[in-house]
Amino acid sequence: FYEVDGECPQCPIGSYCSGGAAITACPSGSTSPAGSAASSDCFCPDGWKDDSGVLQGSCVECGVGTWCAAGVETQCPDFSTSEALSNEAADCVCTAGYFGPDGGTCAECSDNSFCLGGTEATPCGASMASTDGSAAVDSTACSCVAGFFGTYDGGGCGTCEANHFCEGGATQTACPDFSTSSASSEAIGDCACIGGYKRVDNACEPCGEDTWCAAGVEHQCPTDSSSEALSNEAGDCVCDAAFVGPNGGTCAACPANSYCTGGAAATSCGTHATSALGSDQASDCDCVSGYYGSSGACTVCPDNTDASAGSTLVGECTCVAGFTAAGDGVACSACLAGSYKGATGPIACTLCDAGKFSGDASGATSVNTCQTCGQDQTSDPGASVCGCDLGYTGADG
Repeated sequence: FYEVDGECPQCPIGSYCSGGAAITACPSGSTSPAGSAASSDCFCPDGWKDDSGVLQGSCVECGVGTWCAAGVETQCPDFSTSEALSNEAADCVCTAGYFGPDGGTCAECSDNSFCLGGTEATPCGASMASTDGSAAVDSTACSCVAGFFGTYDGGGCGTCEANHFCEGGATQTACPDFSTSSASSEAIGDCACIGGYKRVDNACEPCGEDTWCAAGVEHQCPTDSSSEALSNEAGDCVCDAAFVGPNGGTCAACPANSYCTGGAAATSCGTHATSALGSDQASDCDCVSGYYGSSGACTVCPDNTDASAGSTLVGECTCVAGFTAAGDGVACSACLAGSYKGATGPIACTLCDAGKFSGDASGATSVNTCQTCGQDQTSDPGASVCGCDLGYTGADG
């Protein structure tokens, strides 16, 4: 109490009265209940601390990261903090990257989540992951897994689109030119070169001539076959000219008496023409003897003529022995009885000598056809029979 005007009212809050009229204020920052009588009744309020322990000085604010009660300062648990003037353990809140009960133990942020600070870890969401632990202080720690793209704040992760690949993160990457991929592809290796292209490092390049490319791998055509650039299957390899075989298979030399312009089929020269093994065009087909023409279109020579193999013109057809004509390339007539012709060509038949005959034989090819007339017989040159000499009579022959 204190004395004033003959009365003794109760000492006010925040001070003490040791007797008499004096009222003494508590030290700065401290307080006391009404009716306090001594300085020992002054104390620091919650949220304030007494550094001296005996209030010889002033009470000061409890600092950040601590809490104060009954003038005593207590540090917040590891990985937690508090505001200034905090007055209880529950004012200690886990910092970003950690979570746990207020005033309790704070644990490192769990996988696939992020921690803003406080009591809870926030899940990253579908198709997202985080392994940053204490560094997962906000939503940017959550990243889409491979095969997906997007951000937590942008609405989550979407499936990687076809013809793209997603290694994880916010964006998707287009496959290289001339390659494709299915949805949900995770790496550039999932981008497959289209047919006709080969993989070179991480790019797709055109397949060259005489090769074919599928699934990014280049294959050589079989021996003696070829293909155009950008071929995409074995069947695009076609046998070269002068060879024959199934597309994409083994090619063999074109058979004799035919020609091969390339591919799976050989073309026959025809009935009256021949060709050598490995012929590559119709002009390689030569007519056989007795025929003339070109490219396998062969015509038989005129009657009683002949031509050597490979003849192309009718004028190369010439009379055979025993036959004659005015020139080459026309039908020839047989030498008449009493004559012969041993050579070929359009030359005249040779008459049997006088005194010889050939009987009824026509088309004779040798002088031996001409026989000597009998006794008392004679004949003119080219005779088929002998007649009686003068002074003799009898049947001819």
